[in-house]
Amino acid sequence: MTPEDPQSPRLPEPEWHPVPWQPEAPPAAPPRDPVWSGPDVVLTIGVTLLITLILMLGVELVWMIAHGLMTPGTLNIPLLTSSSNINLMIVAQALGFAAGVGFCGLLVRRKYQASLGPAVHWRILPAQKLLIVVACGVGLSFLAQALEPLVHAPRHVPMDRMFTPHTAWVLAIYGVILAPLFEEFFFRGLIYPSLRRSFAAGMTREEARHWLPYFYALAAVLGLGVAFRYLAQQIRHVPAGRVEEWVLLGAMILAAGAVWWVRVMAAGFRLLARLHAPEILSILITGVLFGMMHSSQLAWAWGPVLVLSLVGMILTAVRAWTDSLLASTLVHATYNGVLFVMLFIQSKGFHNFHGIH
Repeated sequence: MTPEDPQSPRLPEPEWHPVPWQPEAPPAAPPRDPVWSGPDVVLTIGVTLLITLILMLGVELVWMIAHGLMTPGTLNIPLLTSSSNINLMIVAQALGFAAGVGFCGLLVRRKYQASLGPAVHWRILPAQKLLIVVACGVGLSFLAQALEPLVHAPRHVPMDRMFTPHTAWVLAIYGVILAPLFEEFFFRGLIYPSLRRSFAAGMTREEARHWLPYFYALAAVLGLGVAFRYLAQQIRHVPAGRVEEWVLLGAMILAAGAVWWVRVMAAGFRLLARLHAPEILSILITGVLFGMMHSSQLAWAWGPVLVLSLVGMILTAVRAWTDSLLASTLVHATYNGVLFVMLFIQSKGFHNFHGIH
């Protein structure tokens, strides 16, 4: 039989079912950068400072006991009174900062399932950009030195007392290797990207509520600080000053109006977000915070603090330009390295610090 034969069997035609139209899936949202929130940064810094303070106080206590300085008549001796104590304090501070970095890594991994290195943009640089970064550190050091005569700087600052022939090498190692790592991690790794995101997107009231416990915690810390300082003054028979009263009053105002303070903070970020300049604002503020962090070492003199704020802004700009925390860390390490080389030459090999500031 041929296919045209009406007697030939017909094969059943396949059933056809229309495939329903499915819209294309929207593109995946870009990963949150940074993965952490502002309160996470404050928590990390708070834990770091607490651990560092405990370690430094423990070192100071052990050192005083070992040198027989725990009698009532000698409780008013200043901290960092000897070369051995300075070296121990530097080690304690380094351990405290390292513990803070470890805490942040654990927080990021447990809370956000992310690795700390990629989260802070610790990225390797190509060779050409690496040379530019090192040259930037050298130039930044000479720029800071050139600006120093133009600002009002005190003749003696607290940092001068730390440099002796017995402490200079420890301070140099810390200043060139460890300090850039830790300071860049906290300022350019954590604070800068958090500020940049807040200045870009603003802050909702819901996000602001997460800050409320930190305002209460800050008020409590200030109150406890005043209480401990008052107790120490009573033990040393030193009259209390007006500073403690003002700090206590500030703590009470902070705690009483915490709800309103977080609303003001959120409104401020929303207002700044309208400027559409998150990069510039975050670079400026991170630099100022960097300068203020060193203010106690510089006798709170506005001139040197202003210069260091400029240095902090340039370091943050390098971090923004390269998108690499490693880049700003190398600039910072080179900057400090040049300063220590100059100090090494002026002090004749870290042997004579008389008249050097």
